[in-house]
Amino acid sequence: MLIEDFNTKFRECVQNEDIQGASDAIMAKLGVTLVDNKEDFIDLLNESGIEADVDMSNSQLTELFIDNTDNHNLLLGASLLSNMDKNADNLTTSSFDDSIGLSDEDVKLSYVVLNENFNNVEDEGYSNVVGLLAGIGGKLLKGGIKRFRNRNQRGQEGSISPEDRRLLAEVQMQKAAIVAQKAKITEQNKKLAIAKKKKNTVIIVTGSLLALASIVIVVLGNRLK
Repeated sequence: MLIEDFNTKFRECVQNEDIQGASDAIMAKLGVTLVDNKEDFIDLLNESGIEADVDMSNSQLTELFIDNTDNHNLLLGASLLSNMDKNADNLTTSSFDDSIGLSDEDVKLSYVVLNENFNNVEDEGYSNVVGLLAGIGGKLLKGGIKRFRNRNQRGQEGSISPEDRRLLAEVQMQKAAIVAQKAKITEQNKKLAIAKKKKNTVIIVTGSLLALASIVIVVLGNRLK
């Protein structure tokens, strides 16, 4: 359900040229990934040249990610990771790592969204990606990028500073991670309760069988006398 919610929200935000909202959707998805696949999240940081280990708390790892959102390798890896577990039906093969089940367009869209939201800078390679998106369904987003930049450059009411965008992103990740952690604990408690019930049932049944066996032994013993 969380995956479907991410797909729906991300696509809706892109269609509405809402870069902030699309970025928030990615942050929430990464927060869930941090809880469900912590090793993958740590690998994302390490492979981007950022030291992280399994002993770090979710809060520390989130902060480490946000502090390094100017790292383009990290943003590309985050774009891949946030789209990694989608349903493979009707999706293209990603040109980044040739993995089946990754939508090439969605990975690029995610990267553009993150880079615009956090850095608002371009290089030749980045411009090429934006240009490609214009040919494969990213026209609305491309228009949204221009308006997003103009709004923040003019400092219009409602624009968000880079520092505030990072703080908002951190909050989104933390909230999603907390919700995912609670859901995980609830599921674990349910499994423990079921296991305990089964164990108690086995003990009761075993006790009943032992009691019945004792009765049978006594009855047989009396008959043999």
